[in-house]
Amino acid sequence: MPGIEMEEERSLERVAAEVVAGARELPGAKGVLLVGSAATRTTTPNSDYDFLVMIDDNAPWPMPFRDGGRRAWIDEGGRQVEVAYNTMGRMRRRSAEEEATGSCLRRDGLANARVLWAADDDMQALVAESQAVVAAAPPPMESQDVLWECYDLWNQLKDIEDRLTDRRVVQILAGPTFAQFLRFFFRLERRWQPRPRDILRTVAGIDRGCHERCVEFLDAGSAQAQYDALERVASYLSYRFGLTFEAGYTSSR
Repeated sequence: MPGIEMEEERSLERVAAEVVAGARELPGAKGVLLVGSAATRTTTPNSDYDFLVMIDDNAPWPMPFRDGGRRAWIDEGGRQVEVAYNTMGRMRRRSAEEEATGSCLRRDGLANARVLWAADDDMQALVAESQAVVAAAPPPMESQDVLWECYDLWNQLKDIEDRLTDRRVVQILAGPTFAQFLRFFFRLERRWQPRPRDILRTVAGIDRGCHERCVEFLDAGSAQAQYDALERVASYLSYRFGLTFEAGYTSSR
């Protein structure tokens, strides 16, 4: 079973101590979080050790490194270690932008983080704040945004239909369109979009009908079959949410 064994735990502790010691010497550093699979004890053979160093907004660090900078290396046990740096303000701004699109991957990582070192109470507050966001439902889509998604997806389908004689082109076009349908489904359901590896399982737990149509697309063996499967996804969403894809669109803002 995947997970951190005793030897890996010791390796992680050694790396974590190194990261924390380095962060303590940085001007304006507010804390160190262990995030990702190591924090949730769900590592796989190719998982990284991911750390996040949070920095005060007013720290005199050179830009752009202090906002989204990275440092990565391979430890002696063969694991990739990645240390990311971010200011509190930028993290909250980027998280809010992401949440507005129906995703909370940043917040999910923070919600499951382990605080390794904190200069004050801000790290625990950030984790608690993120846990509250993840537990709540995402905001509903505005009607104008629903109309736009329908219009845009309809155009994607027509573009695929026009190229059914070229299997490779359809493969390139169909994947992103399918992903857009899935994002739309989660937003209409007011569910946070899961990580890619969890999408099918999550859809199955919400709506078996939608899941069946997703599997049809993924198992499709020809360009026509892929297109037909996407058409069935659109038809199902039309039925499920009362949508009309074959419609025009006029901006209202």
